[in-house]
Amino acid sequence: MSDRQLDAAIAAQERAIRHWKTVLMAVVMVLVVSALVVGGAILFPHYAASQIVAEPASGQEQDPTMLHSAATASASPTPSPSPTQLTLNGVTELALENLDAVDGNSEFATLGLELSDEANAQIEAAVQAITDQGYGVSFVMVDLSTGGVLSAEGNVERYSASSIKAPYIVSLAQTGTIDLGTVASGNNLMLANLIANTLHVSDNDAYDTLYTTYGRMPFLQWAADSGIADTQIGYYGDLTALDLARMWTMTADYLFAAKPMRGATADASARGWLADQMIDSLNSVISEAEPERLVYSKGGWIYGEGGFYALNDGGIVLSGDDALERLDGRPSGVVVTVLSDACGRNDLLVPLVEALVAAVDA
Repeated sequence: MSDRQLDAAIAAQERAIRHWKTVLMAVVMVLVVSALVVGGAILFPHYAASQIVAEPASGQEQDPTMLHSAATASASPTPSPSPTQLTLNGVTELALENLDAVDGNSEFATLGLELSDEANAQIEAAVQAITDQGYGVSFVMVDLSTGGVLSAEGNVERYSASSIKAPYIVSLAQTGTIDLGTVASGNNLMLANLIANTLHVSDNDAYDTLYTTYGRMPFLQWAADSGIADTQIGYYGDLTALDLARMWTMTADYLFAAKPMRGATADASARGWLADQMIDSLNSVISEAEPERLVYSKGGWIYGEGGFYALNDGGIVLSGDDALERLDGRPSGVVVTVLSDACGRNDLLVPLVEALVAAVDA
């Protein structure tokens, strides 16, 4: 082989080596990129999935606006909450608005709440049983999962009796009139006993002491915050089922929200202590109607003293074993308030409460 032929063979060999080096590098790069993509999909599956827009079916044209919408959705921060995502604060705000807007003069009205025919029939039958005995009744229900409300003669004023005691004590706590943290921690046993006895067994002397000590102004301030701007109630007095429902809706938010919307004057454990004093309260038709559920309530009754006749109740009914733990972020249950002159006739009011709670569960 001549020198010229040898040089040509060497040059050809070098070109071949450079070619295969290039091919080999390309293959390596493809493998590396593939590994990164697959690894990213494994490590960040939600991100990877959000970048993929599904191809249209074979032969189907894809609307360019769909591509734009998909890209916008993947870049969007947080979607607006749906009704099922409402926190307890959100439900409280919506419920208070609905309580203001519902027809309180109607015999039966709903707002933001749809009832089945069966639920309507059960409620109607319970009311009929009460009125057939010559008694009058007003009631309101608030769905704590949606803020929807039901009102039956909700604007009719009736004597409160002791049903006012729980809202009064909550007003002292939420306005900061009393230091609930000190009370709940056992550092003010006298005040703790007054509160517990007032709520548990409706002790009139204990309530007298609280009212004499702290007066009416904290309650008026708190009531105004719940939308009751012109209340004349004080120690005891006339109120409506709608007003009592506003108070108990505010109470639910104060006791159980992570951050009560009208201000947290105590930590969650202190507010939990206050809530516990409302469990199994004396002569509560709500507790009697729902023995298998978690009920926070305060009844009121009087039989002829001073010419007053009343069997009333207001409270919160929670559904499910984990209802309390998930109440703030995924609220459920109901607020129920009932005012009547059917003193001593728990047997008439219990079926009404059962029908109201079942109406939301249905």
